[in-house]
Amino acid sequence: MRYSLDATGVAAVMCDVAVCFDDVISAVTRALTAADDAASSLREDAAGVRRALEAVFSPRRRSGPGMVAYAAGVASRLSEATIAFVSADDEMAAQTSARMGVARGGGAVLW
Repeated sequence: MRYSLDATGVAAVMCDVAVCFDDVISAVTRALTAADDAASSLREDAAGVRRALEAVFSPRRRSGPGMVAYAAGVASRLSEATIAFVSADDEMAAQTSARMGVARGGGAVLW
């Protein structure tokens, strides 16, 4: 069985994802600012419309920042998993090399 991981590719994808989430943060902020501007520009007798706007955008106020925090957590876990995979692969290669050196009767292992 053989596994491989393109650590550089993972890093590149994570950079792309980070840029996309920067765009998402900006879009959420702009949308919420526009909703606030729309609500504040309503006439005083439009309280029902103001409440409706707040009801529509209230979940976005909670989910927008939460989505970014979630994505940051996913990116962090992916990074940790990539580092762990590469470290384990290095360790496995070192152990294999050491065992092969001992099996061949060589006392020292050259890297």
